[in-house]
Amino acid sequence: MKWSLRNRFLIPTLFLFIFGMGTVTAISYLKSKDTLEASMTVQVTRMTESVVRLIDSYIESIKLNYAYRSEDATLTTVVQDILGETVLDAANRLLLKIKNDYGYYEQVAVANTEGIVVASSSPGEIGKNISDQTCFKEALTGKIAVSDVVKSKTTGKAVFTVSSPLKMGDEIVGVHFGIIEMAYFETHFIEPAKFGKSGYSFAVRKDGILISHPEKSKILTYNINSEDFGKEMLEKKEGLIAYTFEGVEKLAAYKKYETLGWILAVNVNKSEILDPVKQVSYVNIAVGAAVMLFVAGFILFLVQSAVRPIYRVIEGLKACALQVASASDEILSASRELAQGSSEQAAASEETASSLEEMSAMAQGNANNANQTNQFVTDVQELFRKTDAFMTELKQSMDEISKAGKETSKIISTVAEIAFQTNLLALNAAVEAARAGEAGAGFAVVAAEVRNLALRVTGEARNTSLLIEGIVKKIREGGEIASKTNEAFVEVAKQAARMESLVAEIAASSDEQNRGIEQMGKAMNEADKITQKNAANSEETASASEEMRNQSEKMKVFVEDLVVLVRGKR
Repeated sequence: MKWSLRNRFLIPTLFLFIFGMGTVTAISYLKSKDTLEASMTVQVTRMTESVVRLIDSYIESIKLNYAYRSEDATLTTVVQDILGETVLDAANRLLLKIKNDYGYYEQVAVANTEGIVVASSSPGEIGKNISDQTCFKEALTGKIAVSDVVKSKTTGKAVFTVSSPLKMGDEIVGVHFGIIEMAYFETHFIEPAKFGKSGYSFAVRKDGILISHPEKSKILTYNINSEDFGKEMLEKKEGLIAYTFEGVEKLAAYKKYETLGWILAVNVNKSEILDPVKQVSYVNIAVGAAVMLFVAGFILFLVQSAVRPIYRVIEGLKACALQVASASDEILSASRELAQGSSEQAAASEETASSLEEMSAMAQGNANNANQTNQFVTDVQELFRKTDAFMTELKQSMDEISKAGKETSKIISTVAEIAFQTNLLALNAAVEAARAGEAGAGFAVVAAEVRNLALRVTGEARNTSLLIEGIVKKIREGGEIASKTNEAFVEVAKQAARMESLVAEIAASSDEQNRGIEQMGKAMNEADKITQKNAANSEETASASEEMRNQSEKMKVFVEDLVVLVRGKR
């Protein structure tokens, strides 16, 4: 809810005034209420005590009357049945006169010591036996006794009995008793003790049964022991209690009459106690309302005279706010376009820098690979040189082996020729031994063995010669292969040398390319930094423009708030 400046002054002031008046009224009400309740409490308590004292004095006067009549000649004579009908008539007339004079008796009678009623104000009661009644028994002991309030067997009303002994000297010859109607005490003592229009008094006997109450149907039928407040009364016997009975809040003072055991209570409705205080509160509220109307009119006049200059300030501020908002919108639009272009350029620069970084990494990798390849080719060429030297030595060794094989072949050929000659000699020797006959038999054997040996040498020489020829042939072929291999290695070495030259050139070019890309990357980084800086500046410009626009919007809001403050609406 939006309040105008007038309402902001008027409503809180009225609220404070109402709060102050309400607080004063509430305090006055509470103080008056407490004072009045205290006063009522004192009055009700005193009233209860006075009723108890009044009943006590009245009961005592009744007892004195019985004590006075305890030695009455007519009554003491009639209970002894000395003079017959004459005394009986006199006694009946006396008892009837007592009943009529005092006005609170249901019956006044006398009984002999056996409990037989011999004279009574109600002739129909004569002859009844009361020996079982407590008050009769107590009277025979010499006491003046008062019974509990009970329901009368004759009328059904609440009654109690007062009894005293009849004496002749020190001898008890009978009992004088009277049945007193509780209604008399209600009418003369209990009912008049009330406070206000709705207040009333009631009495209960010691067991909590009502013996006096404005609602007669409750008498001798309702027990206050069934209520919490009744239990408290019976327990404490004297005091002040606030309670709710039949939906009505009440305040009651109660006191126990020790002689009879009755509890007398005087109560009053709380609402009735507070009626005078409420009347005062209504007057205070009416006066406060009148003063509040006067204050409201005065504040309204002051506020109206104060807000007129503020209206003119508001109109000027509104015009300025609109102009600032329009300019900030134009600056914001241009700044946003610049910021968008700078952002796109920065993004492109970032992508280019990223691509150059990837190319630089690739060129660096190629340069590294080229350098490694160049080193590898150099190592292979060195290996080729070593291999070429080994092949040259191998060829020389193969040539020497071939020569040694030829020499060995010649030696084998010589051995074969020697074996052939030996074979011929052995053959000739065998021929000569055969010619010699028995004399040449031993020589023939030797010649045969020499011939066999020569044959074996010849065969072995032939086999060795064939083997050596095969070896020489293989050596020759190996030499030729070694020569061809050597020529191939020489050609490979030449190609490796050319490859080394090319790889070295590639490595040099890769290094140059890598350095160029690095330079380009540095340049792109610098350009990217400048672009990023421009983008940041553009963003800051856009942000400043946005802030300026926001400030203008806030200025508009402030102006609107000021309008609302003064007028209470936009």
